[in-house]
Amino acid sequence: MPFVNSEYETKRMEIRTLTDPLTGSNCYIVEENGQVLLIDPNLPEEVIQILKRESLTLSMVILTHEHCDHISGLNRIRAWNRTQTQVIASRRCSENIQSAKMNLSRIFGVYLFYVTGERCRDYPAYTCEGATRIFDEELEMDWNHHEIHCYHIPGHSEGSIAVTIDQKIIFSGDSYLRDQEVITKFPGGSQEDYEQKAKTFFEALPDDCWICPGHGEIFWKGGESVIARKAFAVIPVKEISGNASGKTEYHKPSGNVS
Repeated sequence: MPFVNSEYETKRMEIRTLTDPLTGSNCYIVEENGQVLLIDPNLPEEVIQILKRESLTLSMVILTHEHCDHISGLNRIRAWNRTQTQVIASRRCSENIQSAKMNLSRIFGVYLFYVTGERCRDYPAYTCEGATRIFDEELEMDWNHHEIHCYHIPGHSEGSIAVTIDQKIIFSGDSYLRDQEVITKFPGGSQEDYEQKAKTFFEALPDDCWICPGHGEIFWKGGESVIARKAFAVIPVKEISGNASGKTEYHKPSGNVS
């Protein structure tokens, strides 16, 4: 999804979606001028292959929340890029990725069986080290002359955040999904927090922005999918399911087994 920032017309931002075929969870590779912002790392071998093949530099990783299907590639990517990986998360997310209970990996195989009716061959409990940069309520950063804001919006989980780029592109994690009810029953979830914080945040967003959800395709908050709409300098998203060769394979999360 190329995006042209009108103030910096020579720059082109591209957003690629990698969707884990096991969990349906999205990982976003945001790239501009050879720099990459990685949001919710899964499918680590595919991410690494893309970075190496296109000679891209990983600037930072941002976690929208602590659940295992959105952090399953974090340990592998850190091991590959150990001295350079800056990981950004809310304080509660950073704490909870260090717990197999709170990141849900301890029960996720059972959850997948409940949702799909198919047994997961192996979904081990695992943990990750905490983030290298944490915040409590809000964090503002500059990346490639773009304004990045992170907002703590608990509800789906204790550590859930929304990430915005120039207040036009919003990465919502699992706190705002198109035509799906947000789950607040997992450990750390709160319907009250969701109603008061997360729901209020997303309802206040203008309609002229793109939502990049944790599951499903990117959509225009005004109602159309990114594929249906041709405005705002956007073309259809490049989606990769499974590995970069086009094959769909089971992905075993990398992590510290606990």
